[in-house]
Amino acid sequence: MKTRLILIEGLPGAGRTTTVDGLKSAGIDWCTSKVEFYNQYDNPLNAFWTWGDGAVENEVIEEPYGSAKFTVRILERTYRLVNRILSQDLCVVMEGYPFQLVIRNMLKMLGTEDDCRAYYRRFVDAISYCSPHLFYLQHPNWRERIARIAESRGEAFRAIFFTAMTRTPYGREHGVDTDTKVIDFYESCYRFGLSLLDTWPFDLTRLDPIALGRQGTLDAIAKAVAEA
Repeated sequence: MKTRLILIEGLPGAGRTTTVDGLKSAGIDWCTSKVEFYNQYDNPLNAFWTWGDGAVENEVIEEPYGSAKFTVRILERTYRLVNRILSQDLCVVMEGYPFQLVIRNMLKMLGTEDDCRAYYRRFVDAISYCSPHLFYLQHPNWRERIARIAESRGEAFRAIFFTAMTRTPYGREHGVDTDTKVIDFYESCYRFGLSLLDTWPFDLTRLDPIALGRQGTLDAIAKAVAEA
């Protein structure tokens, strides 16, 4: 297997974390002695809940910084990860990159699409040494699904997904003060991400986790990686 970096992407609620956790427990032969699995909460690139994204009410940003510095910090972590992968013969499986956990946050902080494109180009260049494979989970009827998730998970989820968004610079400037407007924002991020996905230069597999089911999704990823 040549692949040393497996990226699991898709909108919130599409099944990214479930898929990473499933791969971790599946006992798949990854053809390498060392495999590390990261979901969005323990990711070594760590672009989640940073840069004053509204997660904390009345947050005071002690060191405000714009898209350029944000990009530099993410790329510093990316190169450290690439170095570990290559020097230790690792295979790393992780979710939320290159789209959800950086581009989403960058746009929430009033970064521009050009800022996002600049980050994306540099990220792609940085990971090229790892023969990455991107699996994009495309969820049908996403709006309905995220509404069901919000209803089932209660106030903790609402605080993270909806309320925090209203406190971000984007949310304040654009009057994002309803659930519908929050979901509209996420869908706009999704559409922009798909435009970048069309330029992805490495292995890419698009999956429908609803049609495939949990085990079918895991099997499809294992098969694609084995055949790469």
